[in-house]
Amino acid sequence: MKIQKSRGHVVDYLFVLALFFTFVLCTFTVIFIGIKVYSQTVSHMNENYVGRTATTYVTQKIRSSNGPITITTVGDAQALSLTDDDTQTRTLIYAWQGTLKELTIKASDAVTPGAGQEILPVDAFVPTLAGTGLLELSITDGTGRHHQRFVAFNP
Repeated sequence: MKIQKSRGHVVDYLFVLALFFTFVLCTFTVIFIGIKVYSQTVSHMNENYVGRTATTYVTQKIRSSNGPITITTVGDAQALSLTDDDTQTRTLIYAWQGTLKELTIKASDAVTPGAGQEILPVDAFVPTLAGTGLLELSITDGTGRHHQRFVAFNP
């Protein structure tokens, strides 16, 4: 009786090799899809950061103000003026040359637009009185996205 040796067929090796390359291809596909999703998520977070941070910052300034809130101009830009009755100072928040700025001065001092502290890069900041005790804040960020918020305050 002869014992037959089991010979591997070329097809068996090709099947294992094809299965391995299919696994590698699927692995790289999942990795590249994950990279794309992650980069899109980071991009959206960065786009929202400036607009949301700017509107939140101005909202907190309005809420912490204890005096009259008015809208004025600084240079050729609209500005939000927050007057502090206790210290006789006013804080101006405005957009100047692509930056949201804040300037705190004595209520009687003259305003120089470039003197404000830079807060965030924005293209436009437009505060509007939307009614008694209601402000509309419109901010356009560096990517051209428009952010809007309504803030109630004590007139």
